Amino acid sequence: MKIKVAKHIGFCFGVRRAVNIAEDALNKGGRFFCLGPIIHNPQEVKRLYKKGLRIVNNVNVLSKGDTLIIRSHGLLPELIKFAKGHGIQLIDATCPFVKKAQNICTMLKKEGFDVIVVGDKHHPEVKALVGFAGGEAFVVENTRDIENLKFKNKKIGVLAQTTQSRQNFQELGAILLKKCNNKAEFDQIRVFNTICADSAARQINAKEISSSCDAILVIGGKDSANSRRLANICKRSVPHTHHIEVAGDINPRWSRKDDCVGIVSGASTPDWIIKDVISKLKAIDSKKK
Repeated sequence: MKIKVAKHIGFCFGVRRAVNIAEDALNKGGRFFCLGPIIHNPQEVKRLYKKGLRIVNNVNVLSKGDTLIIRSHGLLPELIKFAKGHGIQLIDATCPFVKKAQNICTMLKKEGFDVIVVGDKHHPEVKALVGFAGGEAFVVENTRDIENLKFKNKKIGVLAQTTQSRQNFQELGAILLKKCNNKAEFDQIRVFNTICADSAARQINAKEISSSCDAILVIGGKDSANSRRLANICKRSVPHTHHIEVAGDINPRWSRKDDCVGIVSGASTPDWIIKDVISKLKAIDSKKK
């Protein structure tokens, strides 16, 4: 068996930064909480839980003096305001690329634009972006969503969830531009490509590695949007693509002795899980010889 590992793998910059921020805080002691998982990898979240980072679903359970670590995906501005007003300490682990998109949302809203976010409606990053646009942004996932848009202003601003598919953003962006340009009442249309460079690079890597492998293992949390997107990209070329979280998910029947197996990972997948997967593949291969 030949094992081919993608060039961009393991934690992205924003995730590594969030994990480092959390660990530095936990090492100092205290009561630390996060509204939802700090990153979308259950194994890493469990590791941080053992160090003292508690996951909660409601900020109301926190008390004055507690510390809330803002997850890498960001947090709704009203929740940040609530925490500050109730004496809850804040540590901001928002990914800088997400923070940039949040600032764009705030700027567009302030300047009188209708804000359109191309992304997953239920993703925490997108929910936060809508919040930074005053809670009035439109979220589009597909062409059907665009057909139902009813704008309030004469200026339109478009941006993307940072882990959005570049192809999807380009296709939906083109449709939005055509829709708006066909109507004379729009004075200005601005498009911001807020897809982070790491996400774009991983998508390119996924396409490249798919062209030369018989099977692909995409390692990442099942709740990770960017991991699911990478799996979908690989499946277009390699039907034997499997989205796994840990080495124990691997079925030895997924590959043959002479196969080339590609390894791709989401942005929240830690190195230790990737090493476990590679070791498991090598052990399976040794048994087939």
